[in-house]
Amino acid sequence: MKLYTDTHSLAVWLIVLVVAGSSVNLALETRDIVQLYATIRELDFTMSTMALQSNSTSTVILAQLRADNPAEYGGLEATQISLSAYFSSGTFSLFQQNPLVWGRMISSALSPLKSTTWNFTILLNPQNATALDSFYQNHNRDVTASVLFQVLVTTSFLHTFTGAIFYQKEQDLALSYNST
Repeated sequence: MKLYTDTHSLAVWLIVLVVAGSSVNLALETRDIVQLYATIRELDFTMSTMALQSNSTSTVILAQLRADNPAEYGGLEATQISLSAYFSSGTFSLFQQNPLVWGRMISSALSPLKSTTWNFTILLNPQNATALDSFYQNHNRDVTASVLFQVLVTTSFLHTFTGAIFYQKEQDLALSYNST
């Protein structure tokens, strides 16, 4: 009879330990999910620069995109970046009806409490390169790039349950010029 009581007590204690361990795990996972969604709200993307660069063989646009993660959650990853752009000066515009489009797959962690910067080179075909270079020179180098960019952000949790999150932002910035 004593053996039955000891086995019964052991079983009860094992159940108590499993429940306690599960409760701690649930609390930690809940904290991670709360941090994830807080980070998603605080994450910010900014197109830092766009510069037209021309040399004897090609004309490209150099672009820099910055992601700011001010939160402590470090499980986010940027997986794709795409942008479209047109250019304007005063009342004149170039590529507004048919913007330049560019995209790239990336795999870059968004570190907690840090900024991440990506530099891209967007190769222009000869016709677009000539048009943009002429537009820039004819408007006294006072050209604004109007950019619409999207960043696809995911985590293993988001991928499993909700897919990914698209951040989309429109931004106007001065187009600079680099000649090599």
